[in-house]
Amino acid sequence: MPNNTDWLSKISLEEKEEKEEKEENRGKNSTTIFLLTNLNLDIHELKQMNNQINVSIGETIRPFNTDIDNDLLYTCSTMKITFKFELSQKIKFYI
Repeated sequence: MPNNTDWLSKISLEEKEEKEEKEENRGKNSTTIFLLTNLNLDIHELKQMNNQINVSIGETIRPFNTDIDNDLLYTCSTMKITFKFELSQKIKFYI
């Protein structure tokens, strides 16, 4: 008669191996992105731009921003150019 706990020990072993592999690879595939714009954006617009870029990069680079890598995304502005966004541009920016 087969032991009913065999499947449980197999799952536990697989989880342990997966965890060890993650620990081995921690920080080996890091991506650092520094985004600099010259638009005069307030802190909310800068955060929104950062969030949108973060999602877009996450769709391209896999894995990105996981608990096993050291991915960073910095977003900064020199605030040199003042640009008056039209309403439709602001809506696109915040959607």
